Amino acid sequence: MKMFTGLLLGVLALSGCAERRPTFPDAKTLEIARICPNILQRGATSFLVIDGAIFPFHDGQRGAVVPNYSTFLEEALYPCRAYRNNSSVCSPGQTQNLDGSPCEFQYPYDRP
Repeated sequence: MKMFTGLLLGVLALSGCAERRPTFPDAKTLEIARICPNILQRGATSFLVIDGAIFPFHDGQRGAVVPNYSTFLEEALYPCRAYRNNSSVCSPGQTQNLDGSPCEFQYPYDRP
């Protein structure tokens, strides 16, 4: 029994200790993150890409093209969402998060 347990632990240790590699955002995710603040600022919750042009999309209506912006994303409708959460750092003078809860951390970074 001890030999079986030792063998089992050895196999698990060898198979479970694979090299860890960091995962970075891909180009599509970075491009959406670049475009979304401009779209959210216009009051839209998603954007439509047609021939590289970006159109805000709000309540089922396509808005005017966003000037001076183009993208390599394929033609589709992309949702935008707030990327901040309750544990994100608040800007100077900001007292509430996007959901109305009080800021847990204040800029400059006072995280423990």
